Amino acid sequence: MIAVFLVDEISEDIFESFFLTRFCGITAFVRDCYILKKEANVKEVILLAKDRKKAEKAIAFSSNYLRKISIRIVSSVKEIVKASRKEAILFCDTVIFDESTIDLLLGVKSPVVACLTSFIPSTNSNSNLYSGLLFFAPNQFESIGNSSDEEYFTSFNKLFTTIKEREVNFVDVSSNSFYSVNLKRVLSPFVFKISNKDDLKNCKKALLERGQKGIHFTSQVNKRIEDFLSFYLVEFSYITPNTITLITNLLAYIVATLFLLNNFLLGILLAFLVSITDGLDGKIARLRGTTSKVGE
Repeated sequence: MIAVFLVDEISEDIFESFFLTRFCGITAFVRDCYILKKEANVKEVILLAKDRKKAEKAIAFSSNYLRKISIRIVSSVKEIVKASRKEAILFCDTVIFDESTIDLLLGVKSPVVACLTSFIPSTNSNSNLYSGLLFFAPNQFESIGNSSDEEYFTSFNKLFTTIKEREVNFVDVSSNSFYSVNLKRVLSPFVFKISNKDDLKNCKKALLERGQKGIHFTSQVNKRIEDFLSFYLVEFSYITPNTITLITNLLAYIVATLFLLNNFLLGILLAFLVSITDGLDGKIARLRGTTSKVGE
């Protein structure tokens, strides 16, 4: 599958927030690429842009994080049409999503699938702006791409509006709910539009709340401490989920030793610390869009 990000009509604030601002130790764009590679086996990411300088800036900033993913700039939609004959195409707006949302999107047996954010009121007209994800199975995008002017592909809103105006049949999974085995509760798709830096903070808080494993009493005991630590620790890219897991295991061995030596007070204090760090690896992994090979 190929992921396509439409760059031309992105404002400077949105471009800087999504492509250049650190988010969870990386950037929102890099995080999306991590998830797409892991969940959808995306090996190529395309930036559709006539302004190459803008797109090149995004690639230069992200290249250190995305060495195993091919990123290239395409100036014409015709190149995407050609690629769509063999590959599925996923159009992405400047949104942040999670693994389960991509799984839900790709799990629908339909040629065209959409997962949208809430409608965003337009300041320039009475119409609505659309934002989210739009999936085309192989050979499904060609008829639209070949019969439309280039201007219809300069933004996600224009692309999706074209789909609706041409009455293309599609499945919208935006309001679907599903049970997450990992998080042990029912969830809805998560697609968060990024328009400025404040949105990044709000999105991180929303991801933390969504990433809480279970809603039973024991899962809530250390929640505030775990959320506080995860919120700040995730910004240090060298702190990985595996690092937290190894530290937790080391502390657990120390706790066991202290109890064997009858040092119960210090053992209890460290045991409480272990109960907190035990939840950090998974939360940091979900915030960053990666999974802990050891811990989760």
